[in-house]
Amino acid sequence: MVEVLTYHNNLNNLVLFHSDWVLVGSSATLKHVHEYADNGTLWNLDFADALVKLSKLTMPPGSTGEIRKTCRLDSIPRLLVLVIRVNDRINT
Repeated sequence: MVEVLTYHNNLNNLVLFHSDWVLVGSSATLKHVHEYADNGTLWNLDFADALVKLSKLTMPPGSTGEIRKTCRLDSIPRLLVLVIRVNDRINT
């Protein structure tokens, strides 16, 4: 599972992107790195839940939005940072 390998690499300091390093830089995010490295099913469930929450957010005032025919994600850890921020926004 690619996602689990990403978190294992992060714990072993085998990452290139600043966004990956940030995940192990605080106890709040490091906890999630350990959880997801140990449990791929938990990652899948949390990821799906976060995408549902993200889809319910309204557009910022004055924004026209963007509809894409092709969406690609090149870095799962960067998405985790987004997921954490979205969850924080929804839970406050």
